[in-house]
Order: sequence, then C-alpha cells, then structure tokens
Amino acid sequence: MTGTRWGYVVIAGGAVSRNAGAFERAAWIGGLALLSAVGALWIVLPLLGFFDLGALVAPSGGLAVAGLALCWLAERGFLEEVQVDLEERSLRCTLSNARGGLRIRREVAFDEVGSVFVQRAERPGQPSKLFVRVGTGDDLIEVARGREAVLTVLQARMARDLQGSSLRKANPGRRTRRRRGLARPLTHAA
Repeated sequence: MTGTRWGYVVIAGGAVSRNAGAFERAAWIGGLALLSAVGALWIVLPLLGFFDLGALVAPSGGLAVAGLALCWLAERGFLEEVQVDLEERSLRCTLSNARGGLRIRREVAFDEVGSVFVQRAERPGQPSKLFVRVGTGDDLIEVARGREAVLTVLQARMARDLQGSSLRKANPGRRTRRRRGLARPLTHAA
C-alpha cells in the first residue's frame, strides 16, 4: 500500500503484478522484433530475387499485426492497482505501465460497495485474497493477495475509510431501535 495526497494505492500482488516490468519489457522486445522481421522481409527477399507480392503481404501482415498487438499490450501495462480515492470517494481499478501511464478499467463509488472481506487461502502456501463486493450480488473486485494477517489490517483500513457508505447499513430494509450510547461494530465478513 502506498499513500498519496488523495488516498492510497494497493498493488494487487498476484504473479502478473509482481513481474509486470519484466512482462512489459518482453512484450516491447517481442513486438519490435516482429516489426523488424516485417522490414527484413521487404528488404532481404527482393534482394535475393524473390519478389512475389502475394507471398510477401500475407506473412508480413501477420507478423505486423502480432508485433503491434505486443507493443499495444506493453503500452497498456500489466501492473494492476486499486486506488482508494478518499477525496472523490471512489475505488478505481487501474492498469499502469513502467513509464507511469495509467488506464482506468473500472471506477466504483463508495456508496456502491456492499462489503469488504478476506477470503482465506484454499490450501496452505497459497495466498489469501482481499475482495470488495459491489452491491449485494456476485460482482467482486480483487483488491490484493497475500498473507491473511496483512490483508486483515488492510481490510480494517478500507472499512474505516468506507464508513458512511452502504457498508454501515447492515440491514437497510429493517428499522430497529437501539439504546442510546451503544455503537454497533462495523463488520465486513462475507
């Protein structure tokens, strides 16, 4: 978790996020290599006396599309982050690249959040996962992966920051009278 002036950023912590820089470099290298191969086809083959336009267009078109796709993926980035914006009161799921370019994949207002919970690891040695549930359905956003103790602390922080949103309304359809001075703890277990 990294603090900012407007909130904080949580990096997902999955295998792709841990190796995002390496994946991005590999995509750039692969894309540029394929585009270079296209240029080599058009330069070398005519010099060797082989100039069949149909035979050059098909492979160079395929290589160019694959090269451009890899360059596009590298530009898009592989680092998955969830930004908790306390000023705008929203969660943003983003992808960023090594040069700081950022693409917002999804934005959810705090009021749309139904719960925040930690899903325990299925087997020992696997990471636990922190999720945000949007609404009351099965729409889940994976915020982070890691040790359960660390994610529980992050869950408590997010619950505190989301106070005032729908998380505080445990039973929105049911009106009950409480004694004055007693506070009900904010729980987010699902």
